[in-house]
Amino acid sequence: LLQAQAPQIIARFYEYLLDHEHTRRLLEAPGLIEHLKQVQLQYFVELTSGRYDLAYFANRLRVGEAHHRAGLSPEWYVGAYLKYLHIVTDVLSAAFGRDRETKRALTC
Repeated sequence: LLQAQAPQIIARFYEYLLDHEHTRRLLEAPGLIEHLKQVQLQYFVELTSGRYDLAYFANRLRVGEAHHRAGLSPEWYVGAYLKYLHIVTDVLSAAFGRDRETKRALTC
């Protein structure tokens, strides 16, 4: 379900980022947003695959280093990630409504 909705989830996430001046300025370079959306799609597929091995964590470290070099402080990263989780929760709620047990099983 989530992988099928990934393009819409990522689009909503970037709408959110572009609504904030600080993150919007970080994304101003021509073509950057489209490139990052493709990278984000790959990440989302990896994130929802259930495989969290050494290669996954090494990639997470590389991404963290890239965010640091770009000037994105941990507060912005964590806040943006929380929004990402809210978007995913919205998708799950739309699909499963009040079935909390199913949603919990899918998100744990």
